Amino acid sequence: DCAQATGPGAYVIQKANDWIELFKSKSSLASLLQIFQAQFPNSPTCANGGGRCQAPLQQKLDAAVFNDVMDTLTAYMPPWVDESVFEKARKNSQFKGISLFGFLGTMTYVGAEYQAVGTLRAGFRGKRSITIANFDDLWRFLPDDVLSQKKGNWSEAYTIINFMAEVLSSKNDIVKSMLQKDGLFETAIVDEGDVIYIPSGVLVVERVLDGSPCTGLRLSVPDTESKSAKANVCRLIKEHQARISNPDASQLLSLWKFLRDLPEAEESDK
Repeated sequence: DCAQATGPGAYVIQKANDWIELFKSKSSLASLLQIFQAQFPNSPTCANGGGRCQAPLQQKLDAAVFNDVMDTLTAYMPPWVDESVFEKARKNSQFKGISLFGFLGTMTYVGAEYQAVGTLRAGFRGKRSITIANFDDLWRFLPDDVLSQKKGNWSEAYTIINFMAEVLSSKNDIVKSMLQKDGLFETAIVDEGDVIYIPSGVLVVERVLDGSPCTGLRLSVPDTESKSAKANVCRLIKEHQARISNPDASQLLSLWKFLRDLPEAEESDK
């Protein structure tokens, strides 16, 4: 079985100075973020994504500025993700690039980060509230009759993450019990200029505050040297694989297995 997670392990770096100085000193980056903020609310991607959208950054900046952005963001990675692990992870397209992200001012989201992979988000504009919990912890908490639902009907379009998001979005006694359990959820406020790290396999309930759109940059993090991320990814693989009709064809399972199989530190208390 999968080892049990040991707390979500997310963190917020308030007013991350290097990040703030970067977009102040790089006019092309600041301009790009401002243009994106003006345009993304009307994009079909945003409308279809529940008020959330993203776009690749690399093709919009020259190489030197892009490399500066990458160096700045990777400095905020958890200490247990070293350079060699990140370079090996970049063999997978999920970890090669940086994305612009935009959230509408009315956005409320329940689910995981993109493909449930660890994520750094550096905020440029906007303020939001994030409540998080480990997928592994939530799964262990659910009763058997809930876990037996949807068996055999899962796919790339309807995943284990979609299922858990539906559970968290409901207002039944199970969710009330979850919310009352000490240590299961953590909540943070992420403001302009802050950087937040969300580990792999962590589920989020995210809400934009003050009604103003949020924009910033997003970077995927290969973080399964963390005990919590490792437990979450193990649980995602095990449970999704058991319920999907054709696991060998699942790109999502392939990604999670790639993440699981990255090198691990000899000792880690994270």
